Amino acid sequence: MSKRSLFILARILIIVIALCGLCICGFIYPFLVSLNGLDKVSEITMWSQLIFYWLSSVPCFVILGLAWKVSASFKSELFTFENASRFKLSSLLLFADAVFFFVGNLIFTLIGCNPFVIIFFFLIVTALSVALALGAAGHYVAKATEIREENEAYV
Repeated sequence: MSKRSLFILARILIIVIALCGLCICGFIYPFLVSLNGLDKVSEITMWSQLIFYWLSSVPCFVILGLAWKVSASFKSELFTFENASRFKLSSLLLFADAVFFFVGNLIFTLIGCNPFVIIFFFLIVTALSVALALGAAGHYVAKATEIREENEAYV
């Protein structure tokens, strides 16, 4: 696979994930939250839960922006310290977001308005796993960059 086709596929994948995220934020979250009820207390809870889900989605879109910048380097050089720091920042953002999402869903579960706690639990475990993978990728990209620069210094 050429660098150009890898670049194009990465960009298409980022766009598809962003569109899926927009669908989740625009349609699925409001639908799930609206299942709680219609009285005044439920309406306040519904809006607070919806705003919470929207806020917890923001770091995911920031990570997609960082992935967009990393995919730009597919044309030239992937192993740079900038990309390593982007991977590490993505890892930290996703880890913090997973913790925030966990605490928020725990609160909504204790209030009694989170019927999808099992699904959100698996989403949190997935986010933590991806955060770990991004952290490892950042570490190995930084090491590969050091090795590449060391070898270039010898030549």
